[in-house]
Amino acid sequence: MQRHDIWRRVEHDVQQARKHAPDGYEAVVRVFVAGRPDPIALGFVETRRPPDETWVRFEAAAPAPTEGDETIPAECYWVHVPESCILGVEIIYQRAGAEPIGFRYEARDE
Repeated sequence: MQRHDIWRRVEHDVQQARKHAPDGYEAVVRVFVAGRPDPIALGFVETRRPPDETWVRFEAAAPAPTEGDETIPAECYWVHVPESCILGVEIIYQRAGAEPIGFRYEARDE
């Protein structure tokens, strides 16, 4: 498996989990990182293509801002870690809240 394949697989699994979610539940992606006591509920993950850039950028899931509002929600935070610190990724169902939680992956060449 190549470095970025795991995130493409997670994205695929999330799409399937959303499609087949039980009524009243939503799929949530959580990543476990060495040195953190709790997993990060992911909203976005970014990786880099060059083999010497092994850092991963995680953006915590947060409610989507209203259209036209560029304010970053107070619940939002970012974590930058080397790939070697990622212990695991899980997709779970949780009761749906007022705001849906999303997940997005992006690989950048630069």
